[in-house]
Amino acid sequence: MKNRIILSLTTVLLLGLVAALTFLKNKKTNLDPLIAQAPHLQHLIDYNKSMNSVGPGVVRLMGEVRLPDGMTLEFKPGTIILAEQQSRLMIKGKIIAKGTTEYPIIFKARVPGTYWSGIKLEGMQSQVFEKPTAATFFELENFLTWLKQFKGWASHASQFSHVTFSNIQRGKKEDVFKNNYIAALEATDTDIVITNSSFYDIRFGGGIFILKSRGIFLHNQFLSDEIHKNFAFIESEALAYGNTIFQNHALLNCNDGFWVINSRFVGTHNVISGKGDDGLDLKGSLAFIEYNNFLQNGDEAIDIDNGSHVISHRNRGQGNGNGLQISESEVFSLEESMVSSRQNNFIARDGAKVIIQNSECTEAEKCPKSIYKKLKVKLNSVVLNGKQVSGTPENLSFPILSLKQIEQIGAQIRSLTKGIP
Repeated sequence: MKNRIILSLTTVLLLGLVAALTFLKNKKTNLDPLIAQAPHLQHLIDYNKSMNSVGPGVVRLMGEVRLPDGMTLEFKPGTIILAEQQSRLMIKGKIIAKGTTEYPIIFKARVPGTYWSGIKLEGMQSQVFEKPTAATFFELENFLTWLKQFKGWASHASQFSHVTFSNIQRGKKEDVFKNNYIAALEATDTDIVITNSSFYDIRFGGGIFILKSRGIFLHNQFLSDEIHKNFAFIESEALAYGNTIFQNHALLNCNDGFWVINSRFVGTHNVISGKGDDGLDLKGSLAFIEYNNFLQNGDEAIDIDNGSHVISHRNRGQGNGNGLQISESEVFSLEESMVSSRQNNFIARDGAKVIIQNSECTEAEKCPKSIYKKLKVKLNSVVLNGKQVSGTPENLSFPILSLKQIEQIGAQIRSLTKGIP
């Protein structure tokens, strides 16, 4: 009953998000008099200065505007950037766009029905993150030390807060797989923090894409019918907390909530719902995920494969194609609830090593039988609630943390998110 109440409240929040963003999308503001007098962004940048501030007010973006290394471009609260078709911001320096609830910063197309090409951040030096072994990464003190580093670099990163991004097209509808690697906001070899921001009407590309970068993403909202990857992290380090993703479509392939490739990832308290593919797709990554809600995703709520190592705690799924699918990976799953999946609640295949403890299903008295019936096993080692249900006992290659230790990690994550500038 408790889980049903939580999921019902989540559904109400999602409906509220849809209504709010639809209102914002359709809201007509008479900007014509301001547009006629609005300065062009490139005319406001003094390339002899290391710091340039723009706004508040209306600014026009035309063509490709570049900011070189060593320069910072700041958008003041209440700035509206009206972009011409296919215009783009290319930042090799740093960008600061920190609006407020009352005075957000808005990036949108100047002409309704047209699309601009978003923002690209690119560092000058390639960042290489050494990928530790799972045994080293999940050792408690090592993991807590790694988390603390996020706060250290966040104050020097490019920052977006209370920003609305809309009317962005980055590819063609038919280029399904090419579109996995482009997005409305791209970051390569750099650091980025995005909080309390909204992405809607993003077409044929992703929402946020980072490559060989570090990112923090807190309390952002996504609503786009033709988006591919809402978040894509490749060879990066990322923390995602409290984001809401509504995948209101089933027309495009590869439209995942989170797509995490060869990265170190922390994802907690996110809500991913709708008719997309996977809620969370982890490939070759080290990840700690907890307290995420997955509702009615087209394929898997959580898909873990390609040699990933994952601690998964108290995630909730309802009405997804499959709940938790694991292949060629090692997972410690604690107190999960994947219920009412259209196909299977749990799947282990292709050499997965899985330890599942204290899992829940729809009817508590039938839980062991229900999960066992919905557990596909082949050449795996699966321990379900203390019972070996497939293969022979095999230890995971990383430490099995106690509930108290996992809660200690969760507390540090919450503390970290409150201290992000």
